[in-house]
Formats: sequence, C-alpha cells, structure tokens
Amino acid sequence: MNDMDDSASFRGSVLEAARRVLTTEAEALQALAEELPEDFAASVEMMRSASGRVIVCGIGKSGHVGRKISATLASTGTPSYFVHAAEASHGDLGMIAKGDVCLLISNSGETAELSDVIGYCARPVCGSRSRSVPRLARWDLRPPPLPR
Repeated sequence: MNDMDDSASFRGSVLEAARRVLTTEAEALQALAEELPEDFAASVEMMRSASGRVIVCGIGKSGHVGRKISATLASTGTPSYFVHAAEASHGDLGMIAKGDVCLLISNSGETAELSDVIGYCARPVCGSRSRSVPRLARWDLRPPPLPR
C-alpha cells in the first residue's frame, strides 16, 4: 500500500468516526428534548427573575461544564459567574450575594464541596445531577439516560 492509499484510508476512517460521533450526539440531544423535565422551565424562570446573578458551581468535569454554562449565560445577557466548589469553602462563598440564584452541577449529587455551598446559600438552588437527589435543592434537573 502506498502513501496515497494510507492517506485515503485514514481520511475515510476519520470521516466515519466523526459521523458516528455526530449521530450519537444528535440521538442524545433528541432524547434530552423528549424527556426534558417540568422542573427545567421552573429553573429557567427562577434564573430569569433573579434580582442578582446566576452563580454556577461544580467540581471536576461538572465544573468544566458549569464554567461553560456560566460563560454562555453571561455572553447572552444573564449576569453570571462560576464558583469552583473546592474554592467556595476557602473564601469564595463571599462572592454569593442576596438575590443570586445558584445552579449546582454534580454527577453524584453528593459531592461534599457542593454540600458546603448548598448549606451556605440559603437561597433558591437548582440541582443538576445524574444519580441521587441533592437533599436541599429546590429543583432537581435529572437528565435522561443518554445513548452510549
């Protein structure tokens, strides 16, 4: 096999993999659209009507997602910032003010660092997690299982 054949084969496998990924992502978005919980609208309304900012908090991969959500909210006109859950208990809780709404993102819903934030907030909290219910969240936004 020559270099041209290798290159064509490589491009073909890359395109095939990309199509597979995009199809899987499209299926996941369709599943989410079909099973969007009623709590979603209540959470959006709570964020929309907040007199303060939307504080997004998470740790690990959930923190990365939260940082993106906060940036998107801020760039589309909703005052928002991200607070890293591990930093929150070491001084960053003071960034959360009266009138703010907290969106906490966790895979397990039982992250110790987020428990500290929930306890401090004493304000409406939207919890987003994939497994167990955050005990103190007003709304629980459990996404549906996604295709693997």
